[in-house]
Amino acid sequence: MNEPHPEKTWLEPLLRECVQALMPWARSKKIALRVEPDPDKKALPQVLADRRRIEQVLNNLTSNSLKFTPEGGEITLSAAAGDDAHPGTVVVRVKDTGCGIEADERERLFERFAQGKSSRREGVGLGLTISKELILQHRGELWVDSEPGHGATFSFTLPQALS
Repeated sequence: MNEPHPEKTWLEPLLRECVQALMPWARSKKIALRVEPDPDKKALPQVLADRRRIEQVLNNLTSNSLKFTPEGGEITLSAAAGDDAHPGTVVVRVKDTGCGIEADERERLFERFAQGKSSRREGVGLGLTISKELILQHRGELWVDSEPGHGATFSFTLPQALS
């Protein structure tokens, strides 16, 4: 995998482009797919990121959500300045109302070729591994919060660009 070439990048257009690209799939499954604005109404700071690589991560995470969210569900992409736990970053989230992920599956989720029990027939399990590697190359973190039956939230951080 080529090293990323980070530059100052605005995240909101990347979120909107991801939603626009995957909207036909979401509509075919009757899933609401949207970008949620920052509740603090603050302009997001720019991040240091390789735009193409972050598009790939967003598409991987959102595609996974589309696979595991039932008809009538909802997927929301959002970004906000990092909190005390993630200072100097922007935290991006892809939240769905899908089937959720068991605790023991969450441990293995980012391993090469790992798939959850509900993976059915789609994919070979590389998307999350690649996404994790790409975010680590950006000096960020990628993690998942989930409860079976209550959906999943995949989150990642990217460093803020210095002014």
